[in-house]
Amino acid sequence: ITFLEGEVQVMKAGQANWSSARPNMILCEEDQVKVQAKSRAELILDNQSVLRLSENTLLAIRKLEEETATEKDTARMELSLGKLWTRTAKLLNPSSRYEIKTPTAIAGVQGTTYQVQVGGDRSTNIQVFRGMVNVYNPFPARPALPGKEILPGQPQEVTGPGEVPGPTPISREEWTKIVLRQFQQVTVTDQDISS
Repeated sequence: ITFLEGEVQVMKAGQANWSSARPNMILCEEDQVKVQAKSRAELILDNQSVLRLSENTLLAIRKLEEETATEKDTARMELSLGKLWTRTAKLLNPSSRYEIKTPTAIAGVQGTTYQVQVGGDRSTNIQVFRGMVNVYNPFPARPALPGKEILPGQPQEVTGPGEVPGPTPISREEWTKIVLRQFQQVTVTDQDISS
C-alpha cells in the first residue's frame, strides 16, 4: 500500500476481522482491501503495476505469482464493488496474466491503463485509456427450454444454426469475449452489454 486517504481497512488471509490499513503495508494472496466513503488507496505490485481504489470499493487479491526464471507474472484481483483505476506494467512473457474479475465480467490486460467500476446492481463499466483490454463473460447463462429446468451437467438439446441479426444490444447468451481499445468503454450487466 503506497497511499492512503481516509478510512481504509484490510482483512488478511485467514482472518475474520478487518483492521486499519497503513502505508507500506504488504498485502498477499487472499487479502482483501475495503475503502470506505470519502477515502481512497493506492497499491503497487512487485512488477510496478499500479492500482488506485476509489471510495466505497471492495477488492480481493486472489493470486500474485512471479516466476523469475521465465519472467511470467500472474495477478488476479476480484472487484466486488466500487471503482478501480489501474496501469499495468508491460508483461514480458506472453503467458503472463493480469485480470480483474467482477460479478459480471473478467477484464484481462497486458500493458494497459484502464478503469473498472462495479455498481450496486452488479453492473460492470470498463473504460480503456491506453492499450487494449479483453473482456470475457465467464458466467454464461443457459437459456431454459420451455417448461424444463436446466440442471448443471444435464444434456441439452442444441438448436441448429440461424440467421444472425444486424447490430443490436448483445445479450449475455450471445457474447463471450470483447476487445476494447483506447478511448472505448463497455458496460456489462446481468442481462446485457452496451458500449
